[in-house]
Amino acid sequence: MALGSGCAQINIRTAVLCGLDNMNVFTTDHPLSSDSTRSHARNWLDSVLAVALILCPFLLGFIWLTNLIGNHDTTDYTPDPFWQVLVSAVVDSLVVAFVAVALYRLISCICREAWSGMRRR
Repeated sequence: MALGSGCAQINIRTAVLCGLDNMNVFTTDHPLSSDSTRSHARNWLDSVLAVALILCPFLLGFIWLTNLIGNHDTTDYTPDPFWQVLVSAVVDSLVVAFVAVALYRLISCICREAWSGMRRR
């Protein structure tokens, strides 16, 4: 009787182990880390904000320089206040970042599709 229960126990272990060999160990598809549309949109927003943060000081310097150089041909030229230049730099950097991230994602999607199509042939 002990032998029969031992064989059944070994068969259950073998069945469990045989079920594990169908699983791919190198995949990362876990329900908690799956890429949902909400996290995808969040990643896109994070990318836009990161690019805007990088561009803002450069645009601020450029806009402030052009503001100070300005058009001195007029007699009543006064440069814009710094807060207007800062707001302009922030808005411009957000617009440029939005376009840059959108173009980058579009180009990477097109290249990924073309690359996967070339690999299949």
